Amino acid sequence: MKKNTLITLIVVAVVVIGLAVWTSPAKRNTAQSQVGKLIFKDIALNDIEAVTIQSASSTATLAKVSDSWVAPDKYSYPADFGKIRDSLVKISELKIGQVVLLDEKQKSKLKLSPPGSSTPTDRAGTLVTLSGSGNREIASLLLGETRERKPTPRSDFPYGGGYPDGRYVSPDKGKTVYLVSDTLSDITPQIRDWLETEILNVSGSDVQSISIRHPDKPELRLSRATEGSSLAVEGLAPDEETDTTKLYSLESALSYLRFADIADPSLPDSETGLDKPTVFEATTKKGQVFMARVGASPTNRTERYVRFDVALKPADTNVVAASDTNEVAKAAEERRRLEEETTSLRSKLTPWIFLVESYKTDAMMTQRDAVVKKKEPSKKEENTDGKAEESSSEHPTQQKEDKEAADSGQPKENAETTQSAQEGRTPAEVGKTDQPSEQNPPQ
Repeated sequence: MKKNTLITLIVVAVVVIGLAVWTSPAKRNTAQSQVGKLIFKDIALNDIEAVTIQSASSTATLAKVSDSWVAPDKYSYPADFGKIRDSLVKISELKIGQVVLLDEKQKSKLKLSPPGSSTPTDRAGTLVTLSGSGNREIASLLLGETRERKPTPRSDFPYGGGYPDGRYVSPDKGKTVYLVSDTLSDITPQIRDWLETEILNVSGSDVQSISIRHPDKPELRLSRATEGSSLAVEGLAPDEETDTTKLYSLESALSYLRFADIADPSLPDSETGLDKPTVFEATTKKGQVFMARVGASPTNRTERYVRFDVALKPADTNVVAASDTNEVAKAAEERRRLEEETTSLRSKLTPWIFLVESYKTDAMMTQRDAVVKKKEPSKKEENTDGKAEESSSEHPTQQKEDKEAADSGQPKENAETTQSAQEGRTPAEVGKTDQPSEQNPPQ
């Protein structure tokens, strides 16, 4: 027997033996016995001080600093603690749904290779690393492709395709592969997904007045005359009125307000355009005054640099009568709560320069001409035809008589002839009756 033939037979035998081992009842029983067990037996969540989510194209790093979670790569801006907590609990409670036996080619197809210089970008998974003090690794989880549930021929699923109902994961960077029931779709390597992106949420109906001060344009001021009425532009000329169709985006400029990104807080105002800002100021019914200073846009971006602040107007001491002790106490408690809320909000807003989408900043930079229009002339002003007005002043009965006379072809009678005919008197009798009597001379 030739040497090459012998080597080939040996390799084939090894493969056959390996397949036999993997498909043996004992191996299948071992894999089956792991189903339903936790992937990580014991993770001390309180010991986790850093989380890194890395893909081939991006990385999100989160760190716990003084018991608060922040994003070090975003100038230590506060991270969404609720989302971090939920994700860590979810990872610690993951259970094995199925043990999956794959060769290297299959692992590559399912993106079960850790991201790195040796892994092609389109074959790398997402690696989640949990670390403790001193950068000690507590656990890691490699996230591969999601498993698509294929619809059965009798399925009522109306869209024809499948849907994700699980994910392939590995707790040892690809050596062991499990299928879990959770898709873990909210664990992403984009840092923005882990930040508290909401800046403010002030309802438009709560806004009592707005002022917009431009560096080179007239100031725009709007206010509500009474509670529940619409905002109206102040200082209108007699021939001007507020264009109410343009007010919604303006009064809701601070509602559901989120940022697109965080800018370096150390940037000078001369670089951000905040040295000559447009100042948007909104005052609410409760007396909170929100201010947004809107600057320029970064190069090749549509968002604008914005700094925010908030203050509280002095309390109105005349609102509640001093004799009503219950109402006084209630008002004092409400004021105290409002002061605490304003102080907390101010500490959250003032340290940062936000990048806000242009559709929101455009509303904050509204100019007077955009919400003021000329009054439409009234119908009375439109009627400038003197003849038409004269015709309309004739008595309706006279107009009818004139029309009847014209239709019959007879000449129009004078007023005295018409009146005498109606009373059965001749014109001479009418004239005679109208002359003063000699027996009764006028006094």
